[in-house]
Amino acid sequence: MFKSRWAKVMVVVVVVLALIIGYRYVRRRRLEAQRDPFEGLVEYKAAASALTSSVEVSGQIEAGRRDLLYTQYTVSVKEIKARPGESVKKGQLVARYESSGLKEDIQRTASDMESAKAAALRAAAGSMDVSMLASLGLAQTGSKSQAELQSSYDQLVDAQGRLTYKAPFDGVLARVEGAAGQNIAQTTAQSPLIELLGLDSWYVDVYVSEYDVNSIKLNMQASVEVAAAGETADGKVAGITLVPVRSGELVTYEVKIAIDGTHASFKPGMSADARISLSRKEGVLVIPYGVAYEKDGSFEVLVKGEDGLPAARKVKLGEEGDEGVEVLEGLTEGEAVYQDTTPDDNSSTGGGLFNFRVRMTGGR
Repeated sequence: MFKSRWAKVMVVVVVVLALIIGYRYVRRRRLEAQRDPFEGLVEYKAAASALTSSVEVSGQIEAGRRDLLYTQYTVSVKEIKARPGESVKKGQLVARYESSGLKEDIQRTASDMESAKAAALRAAAGSMDVSMLASLGLAQTGSKSQAELQSSYDQLVDAQGRLTYKAPFDGVLARVEGAAGQNIAQTTAQSPLIELLGLDSWYVDVYVSEYDVNSIKLNMQASVEVAAAGETADGKVAGITLVPVRSGELVTYEVKIAIDGTHASFKPGMSADARISLSRKEGVLVIPYGVAYEKDGSFEVLVKGEDGLPAARKVKLGEEGDEGVEVLEGLTEGEAVYQDTTPDDNSSTGGGLFNFRVRMTGGR
């Protein structure tokens, strides 16, 4: 009697469990039927466009056109008409300086020139050997006319030890030393009295890896972004220095990019990001990186199959570029392709709907 009762209980339990399992199975199948088969997939379109290849590098912009005023003499500042950071026009007066030491040297040179003039006249009359002119530091004077000698003489006399600097071209002043009445000691090219930068000549020096330098040629087009100035400018490769620069195991080569146009907001030393265009192909069918996956030595993409469900299709890929990967065979323009974004729980065998290997093409 007791055993019979327990047997009935067990039968009831089994039946209940079977009903629960059956219900959950039916419910899961219904939910699966209602779920979008493309859930977790990102759709892209195969598009015909230009495929470009480029190298991205960084550097600092510098002025390609500079003019300096410096002298070995101590000078007295007579007048300052413009200050650093100010834009000036060609011929505009910037500053006047005066030097007693320069004046004395000019007077001595003028005296030598006067002697040279007389010597040249005597040489022309046959009363002096031309070789004597060399002792005056004017070995070529014998071939000059009297008018040319007079012109040089006048230029020296007119100077009178005064340095008057007028801008030789339109630009911005990077340096103007002194204030009226101040004395300034000897100056050099590294620390001049005046430094003028042309606004229409800028360049950026960048360093390209040993793996990319052979792809770069003179006159290749480039785009240069100077974030601090809020500008992006066109340019081209103006020089390639084939002297390696080593930093540990990294080897790079210096490449100069000349920047087109006039840029008043540029300042020497500003950081610049440059993109050098290596190649460009028009009318290429392109898909984004990460859409095509390698499987068994070939590439496949996800498309919508005839049954409306995701399906794998083999494709033949071509070149890689900045915009994506070229498709040579297997897709048509405008056709939808899908990227599987489902998590890969087993990195050794791949993941996603079709167990594709995880490595995407290009590595970008």
